[in-house]
Amino acid sequence: MARGVTTPWHELAPDTVVRCGPVEITEELLQTLVERGGFVHPLFTDPDYVRDHSPLPERPLPGTALLHLMGGLAEQSGVLDGTVLALLGFGQVAFEAPALVGDRVRLDLGIGTLAPTSKAGREVLTLRWQAVRDGDDTVLARAEARMLVRRPSG
Repeated sequence: MARGVTTPWHELAPDTVVRCGPVEITEELLQTLVERGGFVHPLFTDPDYVRDHSPLPERPLPGTALLHLMGGLAEQSGVLDGTVLALLGFGQVAFEAPALVGDRVRLDLGIGTLAPTSKAGREVLTLRWQAVRDGDDTVLARAEARMLVRRPSG
């Protein structure tokens, strides 16, 4: 997956939304994330269980795995290059629809607010992450990400 090149966050107006990605949820990607993440619930590991006990047509991607992909798409966008010191946390995470094998998921990355910290040269940037199914624009997940950032010098 190629890394996109875009304008850094500090040159964008608040409420700007940057489209990032997409990434395709393949069977291999789902399997890797489920195995490496240690997920053991049959909803994620057993296609027969999903067929017999779930209204879903296929195994879904675990929500935390979707957050993982959203973070990767944010990094690949170029918006955060050279300025992020740490992910401080998430607020108001909501999973609204499942991500399934075959979905192409993009991240709509919204530039939010800045808040000062007690340390000079550092700020807390709030970003709005929205995972969207490419093609029908179904929102799969929303999250508010708080990042510790520094403005580039010069």
